[in-house]
Amino acid sequence: MGLGPDRSLEPVSLEAFAKAMETLAPFEPHPLLAVAVSGGPDSMALAILANEWACACGGSAHAILIDHGLRKESANEIRVAAEALEKLGIATTSERLSGPAPKTGKPAWARRERYRVLGNVTRQLGALHLLTGHHRDDQAETMVLNLERGSGIKGLSGISSARGIGAARLIRPLLSFSKGQLEATANLRGVPIAYDPSNADLAYSRTRVRAQMTEARANRLSETTTRLAQEDAALEITVAELAANTLTFSPLGWARISIPSMAQAPSVIALRLFARTVHAIGGREMPPRQDRVQAALDQILSGKKAKLTIGGSIVTRRQEQLSVWREPGKTHPPNLEQPGKWDGRFDVTVEPFWPEGTEVRFMSYEGLRQMEAMGKRILLDSTAPRAVLAALPGLWKEDKLIAGPSLQSKSSIVDGICLKVQFHPPRPITPC
Repeated sequence: MGLGPDRSLEPVSLEAFAKAMETLAPFEPHPLLAVAVSGGPDSMALAILANEWACACGGSAHAILIDHGLRKESANEIRVAAEALEKLGIATTSERLSGPAPKTGKPAWARRERYRVLGNVTRQLGALHLLTGHHRDDQAETMVLNLERGSGIKGLSGISSARGIGAARLIRPLLSFSKGQLEATANLRGVPIAYDPSNADLAYSRTRVRAQMTEARANRLSETTTRLAQEDAALEITVAELAANTLTFSPLGWARISIPSMAQAPSVIALRLFARTVHAIGGREMPPRQDRVQAALDQILSGKKAKLTIGGSIVTRRQEQLSVWREPGKTHPPNLEQPGKWDGRFDVTVEPFWPEGTEVRFMSYEGLRQMEAMGKRILLDSTAPRAVLAALPGLWKEDKLIAGPSLQSKSSIVDGICLKVQFHPPRPITPC
């Protein structure tokens, strides 16, 4: 009996795309879809399919094209792609990443900045959904890379089909389609396609994995990630239950964990909650390696260590409780001169106005001393370690503290100015 026709190079039909979108419901009656477009075959095909699907529902798609500036050809590629999409009746917004790229870690920088701009434009458009062109081959490659890094089920589940990005949802409707299908889709519609030469550079781990990937292997790996994602969802329910019974979270950005509850939980569940807490409070983009988290958890639960640092967080043990807070001094976030997110974790505003010449930076122990000398103190959390308070945002004018952090409009006010803060980490502590 034959294997049947090879569908890996067939264009994606609107019907097939609609079925993929059904799995990502609900959508509003007349959906506006923001679509991330790089000019490559994957994102160009996605923009076309998303617009046709949205129009059939009485809505529309809006393509967001971002020039990362890492190659001299990228600006022209973005221009050509935008013109082609506009000829098809698809609205576009083109942006360029601001600021010089770092000397090292350029791909990570470009990815981080790209999502920041995508989130901003999506919010400005008023769109509730941002679509990206990740496909089945990306899924398979991600699983192999995570396997080599020693990831657990969460990492081996691959790329999630949906997650939050600000007030919108980031959704990936192409995870069941191959790259060949998307190239065929773009070619069928006659749109220009840009190819990034870095995607063939064997200096990158993903490119080396891609070079060894076959159609059959990609299919098997994709099927495996689907099964693991289902198992992961079941585990998340147990993690959420453990968090509800174990975790005490402060809006100042630190947490306490009950050791007896952690000790009674299955080790894989306890490890996941501990790792997520450390990652969210530490505020780093990438989570610490699982083997390091496991070693840290073993050391502190066994009593071998009463204090350690991991993933940008300090973890201390006192009696039957763990305390987790951000490690101060390791990183210095850019000073903030207008309302926005500071340190990747706090949403910051100033009331009744932002004084000229002031900026938000760490409270620091010096800021605490200045508040205490004025008879002021932070009354937000009387149990917070002093190191937690020192790592909070403070409003400064040169060497003078103008205002300490506040969760209410009439607390911790200095000189009539109130610094309002809300802990909002890039990754949630509690799942589900």
